[in-house]
Amino acid sequence: MTERKHGPAAYVWTDYETTGLDERHDHLLEVAFIVTDKELREIDRRSSLIQTTDEAWEQLNSNEYVKRMHHESGLWYELALKGWDAPTLGWVDRNTSAWLSALATPGETLRMAGGGVANFDWPWTKLHLPEVAALLHYRPLDISIVAQAFKDATGSTAMSKLHNGGAKAHRALADIEEDLGVARTAWDLLRRIPV
Repeated sequence: MTERKHGPAAYVWTDYETTGLDERHDHLLEVAFIVTDKELREIDRRSSLIQTTDEAWEQLNSNEYVKRMHHESGLWYELALKGWDAPTLGWVDRNTSAWLSALATPGETLRMAGGGVANFDWPWTKLHLPEVAALLHYRPLDISIVAQAFKDATGSTAMSKLHNGGAKAHRALADIEEDLGVARTAWDLLRRIPV
């Protein structure tokens, strides 16, 4: 029997790329998830483009800031080439919830985690990925709040993304990897506090 190199699934690190900031009017373009245990050891990961619709494509190209950001990240080009054949949002919701259910340990809570998830990704999840939302604890772990509190309290940027590799890549999986870097710094610093 192979020994497991991680504990039970605990965190679902999440990031979305969208046509804008309003989950009620804008569209999801790309989603990514990395599942870790409480020690932040990776268990599995997934990412997917969301099928491009005429409305989403028009919205993406009408906002110059968003269009430039997704041009620079390469997402715009990937959507232009593959977006029309990508999975539908409903399929991604069902498939991701089945995948998370298979990874979850009975009786254990899965918690959404990431940078900005409390105010951005969690509302998008509740509205657009309801089957995924139903599996997650109502209170996400937003590592950007922890990093900001640390910076405000100490003046140190040890937990900032700039310190951990730079500005956001604006690709869902790469942004999660940056958030995990911040979280690993936070875990290390928090463990130094005498309890």
